[in-house]
Amino acid sequence: MLNWRIRYQRVLGHHPTLFNPDLTVLEVGNAPQGIAELLKRSVTVAGTHGPHTASQWVTPVAASPLSLPFADNAFDHVVCIDSLHHLPPPSRAKAISELARVARRQVILSVPCGALAVEGDQQLAVSMQRMGLKTPPWLQEHVVRALPSVADVLRMLSQTQLRFEVHANEAMMQHYGGLLLDLFYPFSQHISSAEQAKKQQQVLPAGDWEMYYSYLFHLFKEDQGVLLDAGAAPSAGTPTAAAVSKDQDIALYAVYHRRLPLAPGTGITPIYVGEAALEASASERTETTEPPLDNSRWSELSGVHEVWRNGPRSPFVGFCHYRRVFDFSQGGSRLPSASSAPSVPSGKPRSTRLDYGVYLVRASGTATRHAMAHFQDRSDTLIVAPPLDLNGSVWDQYAIAHNINDLCVVTNLIAHRHPYLGPHLAETYGAKTLYANNLFLTRWDHFDELCGLWFDVLGAFERSVPVRPEDRYQRRDVSFLAERVFDAWVRFRQAQGTRLVTVPILEITYPGLDTAAWSRAARPASSANSAPPQGAHP
Repeated sequence: MLNWRIRYQRVLGHHPTLFNPDLTVLEVGNAPQGIAELLKRSVTVAGTHGPHTASQWVTPVAASPLSLPFADNAFDHVVCIDSLHHLPPPSRAKAISELARVARRQVILSVPCGALAVEGDQQLAVSMQRMGLKTPPWLQEHVVRALPSVADVLRMLSQTQLRFEVHANEAMMQHYGGLLLDLFYPFSQHISSAEQAKKQQQVLPAGDWEMYYSYLFHLFKEDQGVLLDAGAAPSAGTPTAAAVSKDQDIALYAVYHRRLPLAPGTGITPIYVGEAALEASASERTETTEPPLDNSRWSELSGVHEVWRNGPRSPFVGFCHYRRVFDFSQGGSRLPSASSAPSVPSGKPRSTRLDYGVYLVRASGTATRHAMAHFQDRSDTLIVAPPLDLNGSVWDQYAIAHNINDLCVVTNLIAHRHPYLGPHLAETYGAKTLYANNLFLTRWDHFDELCGLWFDVLGAFERSVPVRPEDRYQRRDVSFLAERVFDAWVRFRQAQGTRLVTVPILEITYPGLDTAAWSRAARPASSANSAPPQGAHP
């Protein structure tokens, strides 16, 4: 079966130690063909839905994944491929706990996840019904019991207190291509077998920019995970002893990528980065860190990094963007400390678009003075733009608009280097709103905390994932990822008791400035579940 080979080929690629006959393997599930036939070695198989195909490699054990009849740490590797979602949703966390209990080294879990997989299976069921074909029981279960989201699985993994990783597994076209060939063109199996006999290669190989049907989740019980750039210092470095401002309680900066007119009297300090820094005068603030961050990837974070490294330190600090600034004339909405469902206050839009001339009039008075009012009664306050509404979850939106393998890399780096953020990352990925645009005002110590997270994780990502020759929009991978990390950090700060204040933003249009080439709408995969890309812009 092609689909069988496809669902296991990345498992074997990620974990060559599975072939080691000195390490014991347990597979939990009910597939007619499991991993043993691919490993060609002894595997214990625990299942409840009938025996596996007779095999010299399999030792079958009748067991429920909710109560495995094995001692703690009984097997080096515990594998569960495309089975977890067949359990009722309330039982899935218990099953993962059991898998972790009997594993000595690691758990390898593959699960169909997300809106694309849900819609793909629904469309397959509808198509088979239209052709007068009976819906297979496994497909009926997918439709009735609902596939989990990536956020659901990460939340359950976080509860084990073990380090975890996530990787893409079956691409959508791989999965359905192999499945449909198995169903309607069995001769394809003979073709594939002949090709494999000549040269071992992937079945229906997938590219790097695919959208995915299933994901691989790993739980590690030993310190052996794939840590990109292990032990290396973050490329952004650790902040130097920045000078302390003696005459400013709050510093608000706007990051400029272009030489554009400034609005006087706002109290906002411009920082020129990228191409704009090359044209700046000696008296203007630019990046001074050598070598500078690659602004084509880091976008506005180039300016954030400059202040973090070189100051001046001030009690409160914040950042906006030359095309997006906080609109303090609208006041602000203070959200409860434990709010898990942030929203834009009723009657107030998230942003207002206006041209530069109108902005000059509206920006009278200093933004810093208005911002300071929010900190006077409580310094433990974080000011952000209202969250952006998405058409789907944060994870699904990124999978459609960008390269989901990048988000997997960042997730794994956070899980290893900043595990405290794991539960909040799961919350972010499952949400249908996003604290986008990397706009904020906060205390310096919170700013230092955020930058320590950002430049550690994203610096490691930049060193591990080379610049891709995609268009200008997709080249901004680091800034897109930064928004998702920022969202999780905001949720973490709320959980710590920090008061969250949302302030609407002004989107400024400048005469003669064409932004069409800097952003693009994603082409939806199939339906309203598909969300256009949102977030950081130059």
